[in-house]
Amino acid sequence: MTPIFDTTPASIGYAGRSPASRANRRRRWVFGVTLVLAGAASLYWVYSRPAEYQASARWQFAFAERDPSPTERQPAQSEAALLTELQVITSRPLLEQLEGELQRRGLPLPVTQVREKDIDALRRSLQVLPIPGTSIVEVAAEGLTPEPLAPAINTLFKLYQGHLDESHRSRTGDAGGKADEEAAALQARVTQKRRAIDEFRARHNIVSLERDESPVLSQVKGLGDSLNLANEKAATAEGRLKSLRAALAAGKGAVRARDDPTLASLEKRQSEGQEELRSLQRRFTDDYLALDPNVQALRSRLANLGEQVIQARGAGQQAALSEAEEELASARSAAERITQQMNSSRRSVQTFTARLAEYKSMQEELDQLEEQRHAAVTRATALEVSSRRIAPSVQVLEPATLPPGPIRPDYTRDAAIAGAGSLLLALLMVALTEVFNRPERAAPPEWRIEHGWGPTGLPMRTMPPLAFDNTSARQLPELPRSQPDAPLLEASAPMPRELEPHEAAALLDAADAATRPLLMALLSGLTAEEAAALNRADLDFETLMIRLPDRHVPMADLLAQALQPAAGTEDAGSSTPEAPVFSTADRQRHSASDIDTAVAFAAHDASLPRPGEVNAAMLRHGYIAHLVRQGARFSDLSRWVGRLPADALGVYARLAPDGPKRPAETIDPVLPALRQS
Repeated sequence: MTPIFDTTPASIGYAGRSPASRANRRRRWVFGVTLVLAGAASLYWVYSRPAEYQASARWQFAFAERDPSPTERQPAQSEAALLTELQVITSRPLLEQLEGELQRRGLPLPVTQVREKDIDALRRSLQVLPIPGTSIVEVAAEGLTPEPLAPAINTLFKLYQGHLDESHRSRTGDAGGKADEEAAALQARVTQKRRAIDEFRARHNIVSLERDESPVLSQVKGLGDSLNLANEKAATAEGRLKSLRAALAAGKGAVRARDDPTLASLEKRQSEGQEELRSLQRRFTDDYLALDPNVQALRSRLANLGEQVIQARGAGQQAALSEAEEELASARSAAERITQQMNSSRRSVQTFTARLAEYKSMQEELDQLEEQRHAAVTRATALEVSSRRIAPSVQVLEPATLPPGPIRPDYTRDAAIAGAGSLLLALLMVALTEVFNRPERAAPPEWRIEHGWGPTGLPMRTMPPLAFDNTSARQLPELPRSQPDAPLLEASAPMPRELEPHEAAALLDAADAATRPLLMALLSGLTAEEAAALNRADLDFETLMIRLPDRHVPMADLLAQALQPAAGTEDAGSSTPEAPVFSTADRQRHSASDIDTAVAFAAHDASLPRPGEVNAAMLRHGYIAHLVRQGARFSDLSRWVGRLPADALGVYARLAPDGPKRPAETIDPVLPALRQS
């Protein structure tokens, strides 16, 4: 029997505003007012604080010792010298110079207090911190505005460097000044002498002291080389002319065919004709050849070619002789011309030699002045080094830059803390208010609610036995009107367990061939009683529907495939309309308890979590939750799962999505686990 729990407002008995409603209104009012006032005050304090910015730079110091000292004493001496210089950096004279420089540039002083504008405030805004174990110092400046911070640190570095230079000059004294003056005077003389040497060298075209690099001497040397080459060419031409004449007198050929293309062509043609004639003589007799006109023409052509070769060879010999005579005349003419040029350049060579000697003398005087200047510079450097042995040097490793944002306060963190504190204060005020407005505790009603599964496979509530006026109807206790926990009880009922999609798939995979169709039917919305009473006549494979007395259930493809072979077997009693769909091995119809047992076995075989909780009602519950989550209207649920009790609708209402519900035509009535992959 399905219990009916009437939880309408009329049954609860609200009349007007209850004490619980007035208490909730008082709590909300106290909580809201406290939260707003505390939050506004704390946030005003957080954001009213001015932002502070910081810029920093890193300087590296280097120190020299006054006199040689043991190695173990050097770190202590360097540390003491570094601490001394840190006091100099923040001394009043340097800070006054820094203040004047910032005022000249139109920048405010970097101070951390709005009303402080003096030197002491400037000193408090500066931090000079040495990094332990190194000679590096971090110089930081803090202020209410970011613009003057980086210029203040960088300007302070320049002022400190000027202070070091001034200290060095005061320690150097007159000796260093005189040494510098002497070195400067010698430098001026060296510059003047070098300028005079450059003018003298440019005026007389002197490249260097090397004779080979002088233009005049190089020209004379070149003329000598040219004269030697011309004489050599004249001698070669004269020898060639004598050899040609001797060859002609002896009747030898002085011209080679490879040197004359015409002669080479004639000799080639003559050789080819002679070879052709010899070939004919080897094949035919002389009498036959004397009668052949072609042979006679060939012999005539060979005779003509022989005359042309003789003429060409003679012409070539005459041309070679003329060429040798011209070459000899040209070589002799060039030698005479070069000899005349050398005679005319001899006087300029003598003049240049005298200028070169004078240039060498001036260069020696410049070298002496350079040595004197170098000695003076060495003395000045020695004095400077001796004065700087105890003077520190400093360089910037990391210059100061414009800060990207404030370093404090952290508005976001403080605002979060203020909000959390305001929230805690509001909760505390609500608690204090409830302490002073605590109502008298009323006796609890003598009833309770227990959760379980009803016979329809839906979540239900049962109540302990109550007093009845008769034996045919159950009455519910009347809730007191002052009871504060009188809202609908469906909203507080725990949601039954529901199988996940992968758990449903694992359950089907682990079931045997006889149990799998039963699980599919339960996952399609059937109760255990409906599955036990299902007959073959209730299966419509044409429309894929399971026809039940109160509804038609859609039959998934996998379920139809699993039930179709069983519907077509030829076993006795299996094809009759009254045959049960799910039965035992001896053709006996399953009971509801048998179906729950089969589901439990499959859950254990699938290794599901808490398999003892899995039963037919849970599978039907998962199907109903699938429909409700799609936004199905509660009035349409009966067409798939039958009529549901009112108390079950309150449980499923929590699964429905927000917004308007969807019509039945847009709802998918098949679980994803029952679809073919």
